[in-house]
Amino acid sequence: MHPQTVWRDSAPASLLKTLHQTHVHSGFAIAVVSLLALLAFSFNSFFVTEVDIGNDTLTFTVAQKRLHAAGPSHSLATLRGVDVMKYTKDLMRNQQSDAEIEGIVAAIADNLHPTHISISIPMDASADYPGAAPSPRTAEAFTQKWADAIHAQGIGIIWRGTWSGIEGIYDFPKRDGTDRLPAGSAATAVTDGNSTWLGKTFNYIAAHPGFFQANDIWAPMPERTEGIFQDSSSFLPHDGAGIQANYANFFNDMKLVSDSAFNAIGVYPQTGWTANNYTEVASGWLPNSIFATAGITAIDHYGSSHTVAEMEADIRAIYAQKGKQVFLQEWGDYWNSGMELSARLVYLLDMYSMLQDLSDEGILAGFNYWGGWVNDMEGILANNGGTYGINERGAALASLFGRYTEEELSQSPTPTPAPSPTPPPAGPSTGGGGGSKSTPGRATQPASGQAASAAGNDIAPPPTLPYRTGTLVNDSGTIYLIMGRSRIPFTNFDAFVTLGFAKWPIATGSTAGYQTPSQYKLENGSQQHPWGTWIILGGTVYYSDPSGLLGVPSLEILLNNGGRLGQLVMGNAADKAAIQPSNLGMNDPRVIK
Repeated sequence: MHPQTVWRDSAPASLLKTLHQTHVHSGFAIAVVSLLALLAFSFNSFFVTEVDIGNDTLTFTVAQKRLHAAGPSHSLATLRGVDVMKYTKDLMRNQQSDAEIEGIVAAIADNLHPTHISISIPMDASADYPGAAPSPRTAEAFTQKWADAIHAQGIGIIWRGTWSGIEGIYDFPKRDGTDRLPAGSAATAVTDGNSTWLGKTFNYIAAHPGFFQANDIWAPMPERTEGIFQDSSSFLPHDGAGIQANYANFFNDMKLVSDSAFNAIGVYPQTGWTANNYTEVASGWLPNSIFATAGITAIDHYGSSHTVAEMEADIRAIYAQKGKQVFLQEWGDYWNSGMELSARLVYLLDMYSMLQDLSDEGILAGFNYWGGWVNDMEGILANNGGTYGINERGAALASLFGRYTEEELSQSPTPTPAPSPTPPPAGPSTGGGGGSKSTPGRATQPASGQAASAAGNDIAPPPTLPYRTGTLVNDSGTIYLIMGRSRIPFTNFDAFVTLGFAKWPIATGSTAGYQTPSQYKLENGSQQHPWGTWIILGGTVYYSDPSGLLGVPSLEILLNNGGRLGQLVMGNAADKAAIQPSNLGMNDPRVIK
C-alpha cells in the first residue's frame, strides 16, 4: 500500500501542510530500517508524512503539525503504559527466566520511559489450578518476580489480572449461568473468604502486600461485559435490579472492597480503573455511576475502521458524554502486520500525534500500548540473541512517550505553556545575528582538537544543578536552553519557533546556578543550533558538537547517548556548513551530559 494513500485515508484534512520533499541516497552507514525509524518521528513541529524506498533513493516528505492551543507541551499526559500481557497472562505454564523478565522490563524502561507497565497475571493461587500447575514458579512467585522487576525500575504497575473461572482459562471451569459464583458485596467481602468474587479479590490483595506500591493502578477484570448480555453466559446474575445495575454495583463495590484491602496492608494505589469496551461505554449501556465512582473513563478500544479520525472522534465523544478524562488502557495496531514498514510508521505517528493533541487538550489522561512483546503484529520489542530492545514500531511509540521523564527534566519541574521569550539582562554586545558558521558564540568555539578539553571545562554539570542538558526552563519570563553548566537565553519569539524549540517541554524554575554566556544568545532562526542539539538535516541525524555536526549512524547510538526522538530539530544552512566527517559512537564522551 502506498504511504500517501494511508496518510490521506487516516489523517484529518486540517492537520498538516506539506513543506517540501527531500531525497537522500540509501548508501549511508545507517541501515534503511534504522534511518526510517529516525526519520518518522515528531521533529518538534515537523514530522514525516510519506516515505518511499526506491532502488537507490529514499524519499520522504516533511510536514508541519498544527499548532496546539495553550496547554502542557510535553510527552503524553501523566500515564504512559506498556502492556506485557503475552508474557504474563499467556505464559503461566511456560514462564520466562528471571533474566528474561528483567531484560524485557529494562528494554521497556530504558527506551520508552513509561510511567507504568501493565501485567495481566491471573489472580488464582497455584494450589487452585485444576490441571497442570504454573511452572517453573508458583503463580504467586511469578507475580512477585514481575512486580519486583518493574518496581525496581521506578515504574508503577497497571494490575489487569482476572479470575480464571470468570474467563474459563487454564482448565478452570467457567463460572457463569447456573454455575456462577456469587458476586458478594462491599458489606460482606471481608468475611466471605473465597466464596464470592469480591471476597476472593479482598483476600488476594490482603495476602500479598509485597506485590503493590503506591504508584500502581488497580484495574482488575477488564472487558467483563464479555458474555454479560445473556444470563446463561454471564458471571453476574440478571435478576433483582437487572444486569446493568448489577454490573455497575459489582464494580463500584469492587472499588470499595479494594480500598479496604489496600488500607489493611497500608499501600494506597489508584483503584477502580477497570477498563470497559468502548462500545458499551458509548452506547450508554454502562450506568454513569461506574465513571462517577472511578473518576475516569477507562476504555479498551481499537475501532472499526482503525483510522486516526475514527479514534479521535470516539475519544472526544465519550469525553463529552461522561464528563471525565479518558484513559485509553488498551490499543495496538495488530491489523497492520502486512503493511509496508514506511506506511505503517506514518500511520502510527499520525495516531500518536492525535493522542498527544488530546492529551494537550486535557481530554486524554493516559495511554497504555498493548504490545510489549516480540512479534510482527502489534509487538514493539526485538530480541537480538537474548538481548531485548525495541523495534521500529517501539521507536515510534518512544516519540510519544520518550521526550522526557519528570526526573530527567528537573527535580521538581512544572511544565507550562510556552510564553514569548523576553530579552535577558543586557550583556556584552554580540555583534548581530548570523546564518553562517561564524554566528555569535561560535566565534569562540574551540578547534576540533580542543573540543574534549573545552567540554570538560565548560559543559559537564555538577550534580547539584537541577536541570539536565537539553531542558528548556522559563525563569521569570525568559526561556533558557540548559547545556551543561550554561543557560542560553532566547532573545525573541521568532528564534524560539524557527530553531524548532516551540514544541519542547518547558519547566518553570530558577536557573540562578547556571552561567550565562557573554557572547552567545539564541537570537535568530538562521543561526547554527547550539552545542548539544540533535538535528535532522538532509535525511540524516546529527549531533551538534563544538567541532561541528557529527553523524549519528543508528537509532541505537542516538538512544544510547541520551538522544530523544521527540527533541530532534530541523537543521538549517548554518548547520549544513558545520557538518564533519566524524560520527558518534556508543557512550560517546563528546556528548554533553
